[in-house]
Amino acid sequence: MAIIPKNSTYVEFCEHMRQEKGNAISQAELDEIYERWIRLNSIQISTGRGFRAMLPTDEQHLANREREAKVVQEAQSQGRNIERV
Repeated sequence: MAIIPKNSTYVEFCEHMRQEKGNAISQAELDEIYERWIRLNSIQISTGRGFRAMLPTDEQHLANREREAKVVQEAQSQGRNIERV
């Protein structure tokens, strides 16, 4: 099965599906598959790469817990008392 480009129009999508499935596919089924295809193409996965780029270089590789532990440790080394709320 070939991959349909994300910028394909509805007509191109229908042509592709008819080539793959044959003419036995109904228009209602095409509409349903097209809507599902549009929704799947709109999914975005956030990896946090943009946020990590804003962090200092020594913290970019750290997980959230490691970064929190580092902040707490630095505050305690300065004599601050850190209490969880």
